Amino acid sequence: MSLRGELLGSRSSFAAEPRGEALCPGGSCRSRDANAGGETLPEGHRRRFPNMAGRKPIFGPNGARAPAAVRGPGAPCPALSGAPTVRPGPGLGLAAYPPDRARNAAHGRAARRHGRKPRRHVTAPRCDKLQKEQRNTVVNLLKLHDGWRAILRQTRDAELRHDIIVLQQTFERMLDDLDSIVQKLVGDVQETERQETHMQRFHLHHMEALWALQAARLQGLQQQWERALEDVSASVSSQRQQMLEQSQQQEIQLQELTLTAELHNTDAMNDIRMLLEDTLAMYTCSLEEQVAALEGREEVSDATQTSLEHLQKSIVKVAQLEKQLADNQKKISEDLKTTKKLEDAIRRLREKMISNKAENSSLEEDLTATIHELNCRSHALQDHLTQSHTVARKRLTELTVQGDAAAKNLQAVVTKGERVLRAADICHRLETQHDTLLTSSSSQRTDECQQDTPAKDVCRFPELQQLRRSSSSAVLQREALRKHSKDLRRENEQLQLLLRQHDHHAHLPPLHVARAPTTTSTTPAARGRSHVTVIEAAHAVLKQ
Repeated sequence: MSLRGELLGSRSSFAAEPRGEALCPGGSCRSRDANAGGETLPEGHRRRFPNMAGRKPIFGPNGARAPAAVRGPGAPCPALSGAPTVRPGPGLGLAAYPPDRARNAAHGRAARRHGRKPRRHVTAPRCDKLQKEQRNTVVNLLKLHDGWRAILRQTRDAELRHDIIVLQQTFERMLDDLDSIVQKLVGDVQETERQETHMQRFHLHHMEALWALQAARLQGLQQQWERALEDVSASVSSQRQQMLEQSQQQEIQLQELTLTAELHNTDAMNDIRMLLEDTLAMYTCSLEEQVAALEGREEVSDATQTSLEHLQKSIVKVAQLEKQLADNQKKISEDLKTTKKLEDAIRRLREKMISNKAENSSLEEDLTATIHELNCRSHALQDHLTQSHTVARKRLTELTVQGDAAAKNLQAVVTKGERVLRAADICHRLETQHDTLLTSSSSQRTDECQQDTPAKDVCRFPELQQLRRSSSSAVLQREALRKHSKDLRRENEQLQLLLRQHDHHAHLPPLHVARAPTTTSTTPAARGRSHVTVIEAAHAVLKQ
């Protein structure tokens, strides 16, 4: 009874499994009627037990064998009479075979009709043997099913492992592609940031060079103004000093001339006084002599002759003195004229000095005004440069903040995509594990489902689809940026070539540039955007 219970327990556990699971490749061991709960036998068992068709084991409600008291003292064997038996549950017992059952039922009815009792001593061992055979068949079926399942598990394990390896390789390839796309995007972002920093550094370098050039120019202008001011002040001071020296020399000369004239006049007056005194003394002497001559006429005649001689001499001396006096008067008049001329020259020099002082003061005022204006301009330029520098720094900080935000967003998208891919991988693994539990009848359906899995995955995971769209748009944008950079480089090279040609032919007359005809797109998408017309340097026609 314990062996029968174990067999029944194993049969119930076997019956509880899914019925759609494949038991053999050909489907020979599959149930004919899944709803009936009957089990099938292999072809060898069918050929070995041909009379077991349609017979069911005699079991009670609890899975135990029904005793003879239950069947009744005169009841025939249910296996031979065809009486219905109680089944313990779905999936237990052998499949029904209607011909044998009908034949046994006919024998039982015929025996009851004729009033003959069935031979129990013949049917009882047959029933026991039949039950033993049934138990053996159940055990053999269990062993067969276990072996077949082990073989099927091994084959399916290899196939599923191969499928898992293939799917893992495909997912790794997809992840590698996405990683390469993300790395390319990160590289493009880093390249744009590097170009932006390079351009910003280049711009700051140019701004510093311009600031240095402006400061050098301002310093040069200031030095020129200072030199001009120093030259003007030096020339004015030298002219002033020369004029002062000339005026001092002229004053000294005037003083010397006045002193010499005064000395000459005093000498002349002294000489005239001495001559007058001499003449008066001579006249007095001559008069005294004349008086004495009157006393003695002889003496008087001699004295008169001598007096006449002296008188003639005195007359000659008086004439000479008069001439000298006239000459002195002429010299004095000439000296007065020269003094007047010197005074006029001194007055003119003073007026000139006053005018020069006024001009110098006006020049100094103009120079101070120009210096003040230059200082104001330099301060304004410095303020403008500081403002532009602050604006450039603010823009640089904003650009760096935007770049950091873009990098963070890209990192978030990458992490989100990795999570989505991991979730997709986990879901796919779960689906594959769930598909391994299905029967062989649904293998074709699972294949079709596996063929339709990419579309379902795309439908299930819109984030993956969005990531793919963003990656494709990023790739397109990168290609557009590369094309734009190539166009800009080509245009720069053409412009440099034109500049070199222009520098080479700088001695030629000025050239006239005629613009090439430009076309603008009339599409609705182009109308919404701002029109930017780019004319390459190669399309410019140079005319002399």
